Amino acid sequence: MRAADTGVHEKEMSKSVLRTLSFGLLLALCAVGAAAQDTPPTPTETPAGAPAGPGARPGGTPSTDPQPYEKVITKDAKTREGIFKVHKVKDK
Repeated sequence: MRAADTGVHEKEMSKSVLRTLSFGLLLALCAVGAAAQDTPPTPTETPAGAPAGPGARPGGTPSTDPQPYEKVITKDAKTREGIFKVHKVKDK
């Protein structure tokens, strides 16, 4: 073998090693990213007498229909003006 042939072979081999290491690093990063994903919480049963979900109130099933403004925002409501109007009825 001549010296010129050896240099070409070493360059090809170093490119192959570099390509293999780059692929391995990419694969490892993808595996870490996939393992870091949050798993969705498992649903739990609602105990009897507890509200069924967000906005649910004990003592009855919540209505799915929109209520009239006058029924939701009563005369007892205190309104704060700003970018948005914020209404507060008693402690709600």
